[in-house]
Amino acid sequence: MALKPIYIVLPPGEMYSPLNAGAVAIVVNSMSELSTLHPHIIGSECKEPFPCGTFTAVKPFLYRFRSRSRAYAGSCKSLLRQQEAGVVEVHNRIPLFLYLYSKLKQHAFCLYLHNDPQGMKGAKTSQERQALLEKASTIYVVSEYIKRRFMEGVTVGGEKVHVLYNGINALQQDVPLAKQQQIIFVGRMIPEKGALEFAKALKEVLPNYLAWKAIFIGARQFGNTTPTTAYEKEVLEELKSLGSQIEYMNALPHKEVMQNYRVSEIAVVPSICNEAFGRTALEAMISHCALISSDRGGLKEVVGDTAMIVDPQSPASIASAIQKVILQPVMRNKLRVCAYERAVKYFDQSEIVSKHDKIRQVIMATSLKQ
Repeated sequence: MALKPIYIVLPPGEMYSPLNAGAVAIVVNSMSELSTLHPHIIGSECKEPFPCGTFTAVKPFLYRFRSRSRAYAGSCKSLLRQQEAGVVEVHNRIPLFLYLYSKLKQHAFCLYLHNDPQGMKGAKTSQERQALLEKASTIYVVSEYIKRRFMEGVTVGGEKVHVLYNGINALQQDVPLAKQQQIIFVGRMIPEKGALEFAKALKEVLPNYLAWKAIFIGARQFGNTTPTTAYEKEVLEELKSLGSQIEYMNALPHKEVMQNYRVSEIAVVPSICNEAFGRTALEAMISHCALISSDRGGLKEVVGDTAMIVDPQSPASIASAIQKVILQPVMRNKLRVCAYERAVKYFDQSEIVSKHDKIRQVIMATSLKQ
């Protein structure tokens, strides 16, 4: 069978760059690095795109009364219309998927969901989700939790929904660095991620352990280097009394995020929302951190029984867990080892990419004219 090209369409505004990549771009880059099918990546203009694979930046043509998302869709359509027939994977934008599917008949289309479909335009009802299954060659989701959410009320086509966990390259993190007495939080600075509850917990714990510090990495929007929202400022105000025990870093390039994980003893992922997956937990696990986490949504699939589970809406619960992990180094080390072993066993990037490429080849054989 002759291989056909793979085209990956990123969401508009998603920067395919190590400088300010969001979660979707990080996943696409890490998977494309190992794919034997060498996908072509299509996305918004950015500085210094990832060196992996072929990246094409589209330049939306804006005119009066046309939104940026519609302009982006039009530019993607124009680019894909000129390409050889292949498999198009549209990430996390259902209206974009539907638009391209309706305009380009030479390609096979797949939808890749990184969020709960029941909260997304075009998939909120079971009828809409059933219609998506009828159009898509495959729908990829990032956890069994998201698969269940997609399939609620859907009666036909479930065999087309495939779980592809976010993966991690264990070889890059196999040797732990010397750990510092440091607690790390990484995530968007929005209420759903639990940063404020974590800050309140630190306010109770850290004054009793002056050798320890905590770092916050994240912002309301990817790439922001200063706090801009009332919520971010509320978190900072809560932390003010802790002085030099706190380092608030705002958004950082992903490479620097991983470097901070590697030197941190403890990571806290206090998500209040039902996470679609929980990549920050996985990155902490592969970095040999002792993990304190909620188990909401897909997070439960990621952490298993290798984290200390807390009620993310209770600062007292988070504070109690942090204190236990600080005071019990034997338990802390056991959490670190078990978390790392689980990450390697279940989330090896090469195995996930191999599964993905096999599905792609089936689509080439069944959904495209040879």
